[in-house]
Amino acid sequence: MAAPDPNESASPLDGAPRLRRARRLLVRLLAVLGVGLGLCVAAYVALLVFLNSDFVHQEVLSQIHERLPESLAHFEFGDTYGVDWLGRVRLGPLKVSSASKGRPFASVEEIFVRPSYTALLHGKARPARIVLRRVQLETGSRDDIKRLVDRLRDRPTSGGKRGDDETSSSVALVFEELVLGRTGPKGFETAYGPLSADLRYSREPTGRSVKGRAFLPGDGTAGLEASLSKGAPVTLTLEADDLKAVTLPDFITSRLPVRMERGTLGGKLRIEAPTDFTTGTAEGNLFLRGGFVRNERLSAEPVGPLDLSVETTLRWNRAKQKAELPRLRLSLGKEPSALHVLADADVSFVGDRPFRFDAHTEPLAYPKLLAALPPQLVPGPEIPRPDGPLSATAKLSGDLKKPQEWKVDVKLDLAAFKKVARDTPFYLAGPFQYEPQESVGPPRKIWVGDKNPDFIPFDQLPEYVYRAVTCSEDRFFFSHQGFDFVEMKESFVEAAEKKRLRGASTMSQQLAKNLFLSRERTFSRKAKEALLTVLLESALSKQRLFEIYLNIIEWGPNLYGIGEAARFYFGVDARHLTVKQAVYLATIIPSPIRTYVFFDKGAINDVWEERIRTVLGRMRDDGVITEEQYAQAEAEPLLFRPKDEGGGQGAPSAPP
Repeated sequence: MAAPDPNESASPLDGAPRLRRARRLLVRLLAVLGVGLGLCVAAYVALLVFLNSDFVHQEVLSQIHERLPESLAHFEFGDTYGVDWLGRVRLGPLKVSSASKGRPFASVEEIFVRPSYTALLHGKARPARIVLRRVQLETGSRDDIKRLVDRLRDRPTSGGKRGDDETSSSVALVFEELVLGRTGPKGFETAYGPLSADLRYSREPTGRSVKGRAFLPGDGTAGLEASLSKGAPVTLTLEADDLKAVTLPDFITSRLPVRMERGTLGGKLRIEAPTDFTTGTAEGNLFLRGGFVRNERLSAEPVGPLDLSVETTLRWNRAKQKAELPRLRLSLGKEPSALHVLADADVSFVGDRPFRFDAHTEPLAYPKLLAALPPQLVPGPEIPRPDGPLSATAKLSGDLKKPQEWKVDVKLDLAAFKKVARDTPFYLAGPFQYEPQESVGPPRKIWVGDKNPDFIPFDQLPEYVYRAVTCSEDRFFFSHQGFDFVEMKESFVEAAEKKRLRGASTMSQQLAKNLFLSRERTFSRKAKEALLTVLLESALSKQRLFEIYLNIIEWGPNLYGIGEAARFYFGVDARHLTVKQAVYLATIIPSPIRTYVFFDKGAINDVWEERIRTVLGRMRDDGVITEEQYAQAEAEPLLFRPKDEGGGQGAPSAPP
């Protein structure tokens, strides 16, 4: 047999049988795969049909009810139900009814649950992501929440049904919209969201714990950690960071005394208490950075930037009806210029509810005190800033039901500050020019000094003249340090009982207002007034303060200073006023424009006569005048000068 010629090429048809066999094998394999895939698809479709059936729907609801706390009345699901091709379950709407009140206190429009696919591979059904659409909660349902916590804590941790071998699980929770509200006459409703959170649930033989972190609008985050152990107190830890003030929900901001427009909030709170919260301890801190707040009673413009932090510990005992605040530390401003206030308090809710509140500030230099405050609360640059320290202590105690009997003890430590302030140049120490801001008639400039012929030095006035003013306006002017805290307390009590607010400003505060501030009624002006009062009381003597006060205050339309007033009303030099004339001028200081009608009519009425008699009685009781002088002043007719004689500077007739 001849050998094949190597130069002869092989026929292309020699490999055809092998190729045909390979093709037939591939076709058979694809057919098997197709049949298998078709069977899988059919099985999956059949499974979806089964999962979406009424039978499974009822079984799911049955399993949910079996696992829910029995201490609550009932959970009611609506007819919405479905399972999509990714295995996500849709349920709703859900209503949770109160066991005690018989009405829903929580509801969810729809619930979407995506299972954990990893758990499904192990034959377990566990949610990996839950989306809640429009959740509505009734606030004030503390009893229902307590029953829920008790049930969760006391549930057995072994021997149950599915999933008891698992000690922990994680789930992503999303609230598309959270609506909080309350029914009743003072009801409200406010929406917030969207919110998302990652929660981890752990189960041990002794109890359960939950850890989670929520992601809030505005890039803020909040953390939660709770422990529910049988026979042990509940521990709950809440923390928040980088919360933008403008993203806070309305149900919080609407209850604040101010509206927050800017700033970042954060803090941490830890509570340890039994589930009935009859006793417990709460420790926490809260801070605000770069905040701006608005309230028309606070200021006409937003107040800020404001840096504030609070650290506190609170203990309560409902059985003893007592609460304690053993530690409170409030810091205002940035270090090293921050103002620190330390306080502690306790209150009993038995009987008349006795309470105690003690506070003190750490010593702080005056310039640093001004730097700690927002600029809207700080006086202008025209005032000196002595670099001396000052501090304060405050004690308040009594029965909550008897505010009129509260004991108030507030002390300012200005000794070291005064030494520095008296050596700091201040233009008010010598002659200066004063321009009233809200005078009636043409603008005036008043020289406070010897250049003004109507200027009356303090040491040239009879004692009964300036003591008439103190007995009418500020009885303890020469003994207080610029503030009459007892009078402030009385004003507060009167406002609370009679719903009427009266002034409690001292002459030093009135002087600070007249010299530097407008007449606007805001808390920012009062803050400036307080800072200026401290400065005036420290930098100037009481006699100089009184001298300036008497020579610049308003006594009628376009009438300023006691020299002008004495000449205009009585045609005499202020040094020669009678006791009754001096008392009359003192009584018209609070409302000089309104009382000008007496001069216009030429006589005072019986009401004002009684007011003069009251001040005369105080002067007698304080030893300023004798009994004989009192009787003489009481019997003296008050005669104004004739209008046609003129009175020099000042309005010649009644204001419009």
